[in-house]
Amino acid sequence: MGVRMGRTRIGGKVHSLLLSSRGHYDACVSTDGLEVNFGQVLFFALLIGVTAWISFLIYRAMDHPRLVLHETPEGLRADPVDVVKYVLSMPILIALWWCFFFAVFLFGENHINVIQLFVFPSALILSIRALAFISPVTASELGKVLPVALVAFLILDGDLRSEAELTEMIDNASEVDSDYLVIPLVLFADYVFTVIWYWGWIRWGQPQWVAWQQEQKARSVEKVTHDDGGVAVLTDTDGADGRT
Repeated sequence: MGVRMGRTRIGGKVHSLLLSSRGHYDACVSTDGLEVNFGQVLFFALLIGVTAWISFLIYRAMDHPRLVLHETPEGLRADPVDVVKYVLSMPILIALWWCFFFAVFLFGENHINVIQLFVFPSALILSIRALAFISPVTASELGKVLPVALVAFLILDGDLRSEAELTEMIDNASEVDSDYLVIPLVLFADYVFTVIWYWGWIRWGQPQWVAWQQEQKARSVEKVTHDDGGVAVLTDTDGADGRT
């Protein structure tokens, strides 16, 4: 994009924190030996439950337009206060989503390289947010992919990158050049999607669509009426229905 942020530096403290977190996780989930105790069951129950809950909050916050609308006599409308809330909250939400996906890709044992580590979170957020305006059901299903995979990872595998792999990934990440505009462009795209959705569909397209449907329905009723509804009206002349 022409502007470079130089090199992203991850400090030694962050590096040590990541490695110590991995060691703590390994110690907690270790099932070496033949002993089974309630502490292990409780730990995994809490880990799976908290992970599923956080994942649920993440994807449920992503799979629909974030601008709140209210029913009015003129149709659905957005209050100025809701517009301000949307504009101010989206940078925080996108940053949280990005960090969540980044952490999952970073810690999980996978074949993602350092470039994909930066590209995939932004691409995933952008695709889900676009689908949220076009096909909310599809966006919801796509939003579930990573959370469900994360829970399955905890249950079926639970393996994280080794200390050497994590160190190498972090060192490589510190050498990656990234545009200033990468994450802000994802935010800007969401603003653009919302403007098009609100003014193009809610304020103009949807009323036109409803009016067209009502017009087609009126024409169908008129045609049926003109053709006598296609129903034959028979006069009872022999009293077969019991009436005289």
